[in-house]
Amino acid sequence: NQPMGSYNVLLPQEEGMRGGARLRQYVVYYDVTEEENEQLPARPYLLDLVSIECVDAQEWKDYVFIKVDGQTVWGPRRMRDRGDARHATIEGEPIAISGNASIALWEQDDASRNDLFGEFLLRIGADFDFSRTYTHRFSWRKTREIDATYDLQYRVARRV
Repeated sequence: NQPMGSYNVLLPQEEGMRGGARLRQYVVYYDVTEEENEQLPARPYLLDLVSIECVDAQEWKDYVFIKVDGQTVWGPRRMRDRGDARHATIEGEPIAISGNASIALWEQDDASRNDLFGEFLLRIGADFDFSRTYTHRFSWRKTREIDATYDLQYRVARRV
């Protein structure tokens, strides 16, 4: 019952949030087929998260985690820009995704709400190169002194 396109919804303040209400944005995508009865595979691709590198931590150590389409798929894991956890290999099964997948990097905070370091939409079009390993840089800045930078490496394969 909503109009076509994206829309914004103002949500009430959640328990533990500071700063009042916040705006949450939703974008709706549609897959179109040539034939009316043609079935699309629900998740025809496999996302393989290869590694994450901490270039610059927000704090002395960050506890970062990755969400794909809103579900936590890795972490939280301690990362530092100097020391033992600078580069982490991400182990686990590849994640089944559709042609569009949201990938987000978060930092877990015990004292306040978690920080979103960044999010991007992975779009798999006709010209997508399945032979490449891609790198996405998450770069977040709260102030001149408080910032974070992480590089995520990932691959995508067609599901067989």
